[in-house]
Amino acid sequence: MKVFSSWSGGKDSSLACHQAIKQGYQVTHLLNFRIEDGTRSLTHGLSSNLIGLQSQLSGIQLVSKNTSWETYEAQFKSAMLEMRREGVTGGIFGDIELQPHRDWIERVCADVDIQPVFPLWHKERMVIMRELISSGFESVVVSCKGRVMGPEWLGRNVNEQFIQDMIELQKTVHIDLCGEEGEYHTFVTAGPLFNQRIKITLAQPVLHDEYWYAEILGYELE
Repeated sequence: MKVFSSWSGGKDSSLACHQAIKQGYQVTHLLNFRIEDGTRSLTHGLSSNLIGLQSQLSGIQLVSKNTSWETYEAQFKSAMLEMRREGVTGGIFGDIELQPHRDWIERVCADVDIQPVFPLWHKERMVIMRELISSGFESVVVSCKGRVMGPEWLGRNVNEQFIQDMIELQKTVHIDLCGEEGEYHTFVTAGPLFNQRIKITLAQPVLHDEYWYAEILGYELE
């Protein structure tokens, strides 16, 4: 079955894509949405160049659309219809627990006759984090919600120490271990989907509204 992977550039979409491939799905496209000027991804604020680099390293074709939140649903359906014409009949999503978002995905997919697949749905958070690490994915925190996580979390590698520090943080604030409620976002720099590692060489913290972002200014391939 040919499918696309809903692609944020972060850990959950990467792990979902990887698990779908292991389950026998043929992932032919990565689907990503950018802000209206096309410079950054809509959800994680990542440079479009970095998303394109992930596609290049994975060998999976990138489908990317410029949009706003107001036009997002229409653009989502348009992109899926384009991929349907290339034989795609399903989509892989990295959602874990937010039922309203799953309901939205199922509705818009049904409108264009696409079958949604949720490899991570209702898995325990610790299981997901350990699967991410044991699968060989390397990812770094590129944004976080300022009222629960400060700029010192930017650039942190998602590893065993990160998990333990998150568990400690949960003792003082309400936060999801996987960031399912948008507490933090990540950028995957290496793993089983890629044929090279992305090494970030320069980044600076930027505060926008209530979020801290890591502005990635330099990188190289290893």
